[in-house]
Amino acid sequence: MTPIVASAIVWLQILHPEFGILNSFLRNFGIEPVNWLFDPRAAKPALILMTRGGPQNATLFLVLYLYRNGFQYFKMGYASAIAWMLFVIIVAFTVIQFRLASRWVHEEGAPA
Repeated sequence: MTPIVASAIVWLQILHPEFGILNSFLRNFGIEPVNWLFDPRAAKPALILMTRGGPQNATLFLVLYLYRNGFQYFKMGYASAIAWMLFVIIVAFTVIQFRLASRWVHEEGAPA
């Protein structure tokens, strides 16, 4: 019971509409405070951070889905296939980043 209460207090400190750490950080950049849990536009991003998939898996993301299939449902083959697809996607994005990096990274003394 204590971890649940402690987690609730931590999330309250982070997402409080007026005094939360997240809103204080946003205020530094001139962004108005957000009522994270009660504003319909902000509730889903906040729930993604806090829930385990949300109602009807509305906030379920790929890594949690992979974990559930591998370690809760023991579908190791399916979870491995998901992991390999995720790996291929990450490698593809990494290759694209490395190839495009020369367009925005300028090293001192290097030819333009």
